[in-house]
Amino acid sequence: TQSTWGPWQPVWAPDAGKFYFVNATTLATCWAVPEDQQPHDPHLAEIRRELTDILETSGPVATNGAPDARADGSAATDPAPEIVVEPTVSGPANAADAAGAAVSAGAADVMDSNASALQADAEGLESQGLERRRSRASVVLEPLNVSDDLDAIIVATELEDGMPPRVVGTQNTAGDVLTGTLDFLIGKLVGDAPANSRFLEVFLLSFRDFVTPLSLLAELALRFDEAPLGSHVQLRVLNFAKKWMKTCPQDFLSDEHVYEGMRALIGLGNENFAMTAEALQRTLIETRGAALSVSAVQFSEVAVSSGVWGMMESDDGHRFLGLNSEAIARFIALAESECYRAVPAFEFVLLNSKHDGRPTPHLLRYIAWFNNLSQWAASQVLACGTVKQRGKVIARLVTVCELLANKLHVFNAAMALLAALSQTPIARLTASWKVLSASTKRTWRAVQDLLSHTHNFARYRAELQRCGVPAVPFLGVHMQDILHVRECVPNDVDGRINMAKFTGICTFVTVLEHYQRTQYAFKEKVTESKDFRAVSVYFRELCFLGERDLFAVSRAREPPVARVE
Repeated sequence: TQSTWGPWQPVWAPDAGKFYFVNATTLATCWAVPEDQQPHDPHLAEIRRELTDILETSGPVATNGAPDARADGSAATDPAPEIVVEPTVSGPANAADAAGAAVSAGAADVMDSNASALQADAEGLESQGLERRRSRASVVLEPLNVSDDLDAIIVATELEDGMPPRVVGTQNTAGDVLTGTLDFLIGKLVGDAPANSRFLEVFLLSFRDFVTPLSLLAELALRFDEAPLGSHVQLRVLNFAKKWMKTCPQDFLSDEHVYEGMRALIGLGNENFAMTAEALQRTLIETRGAALSVSAVQFSEVAVSSGVWGMMESDDGHRFLGLNSEAIARFIALAESECYRAVPAFEFVLLNSKHDGRPTPHLLRYIAWFNNLSQWAASQVLACGTVKQRGKVIARLVTVCELLANKLHVFNAAMALLAALSQTPIARLTASWKVLSASTKRTWRAVQDLLSHTHNFARYRAELQRCGVPAVPFLGVHMQDILHVRECVPNDVDGRINMAKFTGICTFVTVLEHYQRTQYAFKEKVTESKDFRAVSVYFRELCFLGERDLFAVSRAREPPVARVE
């Protein structure tokens, strides 16, 4: 907020017994505003001197919930790290604005005898026609969809010997942490006050980008040791450990040192929280028993020379064409949803991380499902020896793709079939595409338009929002959103961890989680029908050709036409 000190906001430092200044633009701190950065208007300079006299003689403005401040500026009790609010106003400036008063987080009502005097001075500034405007801290907010109606930024500072207080964290009035040092963030997790549930979720999904799991365990153990025996802080450390194990069990499967470190941390609670510690030890052991579930569909890559491919060619697509299109779409929907819903949220974040060696088995399996389904569909087309049969298989795949996209809203599987029919070995089969009916071609173009990458998949995004649940999003689009934020927004701001960035990433993950909560539930008469059982048997084990073999078979089915010079 611009003030009579320019961008510099005066803040009372109780431990030092005087004011320091925080730059509202850069969050730099100093004991005195640099001369070359002060306003040059003589009238403003006079007002600034008058306000300075009021501040220095009266001390800070006291507020609800803040430590009691005496007239000499000393604090009645040892204050916690200073919390400074930089308010935003659209009408007449208030007393806290004019004074740049120090207030504790959440306190907004000014309760001091100096308020009326400061209000008069602030109204004097208003009468001069000066415009007050909000200034943003050096935190990248706009790309992360953070609301523009935040009315303040709260700054947490730490006082160092002989130095102006150092900014260790920032947050908005909604309680969202914007930036912070690691010590500040851990204090928010396991401090005297309960942690914000959203912040806890964001931290667990993203902390590996700025601290290793082993280092985090060491920090938590230190907090536990420093806290009074049996205190809320110690209990919060143990509760955080429980949440960690439930949210990210892979951390304890992939690294034996992290597993042993968690055992040691839990062991610290044996004396005062015996039952809790015992339950946590059981939870830790259970993470070792976690395993991937068996997929309903097993894929295997085969060579052109194999007997399996020979059997597919001899079948000439008749078995696939004998299946019911709706039964195929429903079976794929169930298999896709099962695979998608098994992916833990933190794997969506880890896959786009630059750090190697982080296990994401569920997500890698889901990506493999997409690739294998696409390769199987292409292979099924090329297994047919005649143009007519290939045209029939293409038409059937277009129908299934349309059902998945428009009726069942399984966009990921629909995109897999779209990719299969769009890849070069299939798209080049001109003669096979010509036998499609006019209505099938219209359906194909409609599906292409819906899942087009035009305007960053605008039509798909609109349809996903409109259709509701159950649905399965197209994973590639949302992983690209996460990657964009990860690559384009810095991890730190002025030496503090940029939690606004990680909150933005987790907002995209929340979208993916939303569609994981609801599964497809077809009626029993559907899943027990003859058509559905036939599809289940057919899809139990599917084979496909590799890319090189697909090209070779495609050229053999419809040889390239020689160019005429």
